[in-house]
Amino acid sequence: MIEEEKTYPCTDIQKDNPLRIIYFNNKLSIEIAHFLTDGKGAMLFFQDLIEEYVEEKYFSKSSRNRNFGNVDIIENKGKNENEEKIEIKDKDLIKNKKMIDFPKKKGDKIKNFENKSFLENKKKILEKNEEIFGNYDEENGVKESKYVDLYEKYMRKVSKETTIKSAFHLPIKILEKGQYHITTGEISVDNLKMESKKYKTTIGKYLLAVYFKVLLDRYSGAKNPIVIGVPVDLRKIFEEKTYRNFFINITPSVDASLGAYSLSEIITYLDNYFALKITKKEFYKSIYKAMNPMRNIVIKSVPYLIKRIFFPFIFDYYGERGYTTGFSNLGIFEIDKKYEKYLKGFRFLPPPSKRCKIKMGVISDSKKVYINFGNLTADYDIERDFFVYLRKRGIRSKIVTNYF
Repeated sequence: MIEEEKTYPCTDIQKDNPLRIIYFNNKLSIEIAHFLTDGKGAMLFFQDLIEEYVEEKYFSKSSRNRNFGNVDIIENKGKNENEEKIEIKDKDLIKNKKMIDFPKKKGDKIKNFENKSFLENKKKILEKNEEIFGNYDEENGVKESKYVDLYEKYMRKVSKETTIKSAFHLPIKILEKGQYHITTGEISVDNLKMESKKYKTTIGKYLLAVYFKVLLDRYSGAKNPIVIGVPVDLRKIFEEKTYRNFFINITPSVDASLGAYSLSEIITYLDNYFALKITKKEFYKSIYKAMNPMRNIVIKSVPYLIKRIFFPFIFDYYGERGYTTGFSNLGIFEIDKKYEKYLKGFRFLPPPSKRCKIKMGVISDSKKVYINFGNLTADYDIERDFFVYLRKRGIRSKIVTNYF
């Protein structure tokens, strides 16, 4: 269901509502649960949604004679945790006009729509993304899914991947439930390219190295290793096309007790670590480790209700126990050039985590890189240190927050 944004992002999450489409003034966002898809899958879906919307609003014949109609794109009801959010801003708007002319409300519910043109577009979007949402036969009320479990497909009985059991955790108190502070830095792609080329590395690895550097400098006395969880898109590795989850976290780590690290040392470490870890053979080990518990007879025998109650706590304790923080880089948000002038910018907000407290998400377009920190605390030293570090190297950032 399309709804107006009234809360902090990724906080009003319904368990039976895995996908929400949200608007606020000229901003359009989606929030999508991780059990449906990963960050890359969400971005692919959002690209389809934006292209259909802009095509209908600015390029269709009917748009010249009427305002853009509105529809319930996805029916959903209820709350879920572990969500990622992608949002976009529209700049080519008449003053005081919203990005979408949303429907009138009847009580607390949004009324149904009669816009046939957009209903057809809705079908196109859902058909293109039926791997996520299933193929719904409205006449017979049957929902079929073409989903293929790629983790199952590529599972091999190999030795398990070894990972750090307990990482350093940020010693910061979290905010009251329902608050999620976002800091976004908009940076020129060209400036970051120039700087990363000095170190013969990519923009993504450069930003990850700066993140490590900032954490190591601030927490030089950390007794446990500083570990950053980095999701890797497996679609390219295994040459698969899917809108569903197909990623594995790798866990580069640095031991602060060994002394101070220069940025060059960290980049050299990351180059070597990525070269060793991002291979099919290594991912077979990661997939086996992730899938093996699910095949356990004892775990399979546990009733679903018990799993639903206790597994989130188990994941919180064991799953993210090995991470200090997270760094997700979605890369370039690619969209047809004819639509670009209607779009102002992007955000990618990682899911909030009580264990990690602060996470970083990166997305870019052809001109800018958008660095987004999601923070469950009232301490913004890490974000400040990060952007100050870049500023000292001549990389200016336009900072936008939702808490000042």
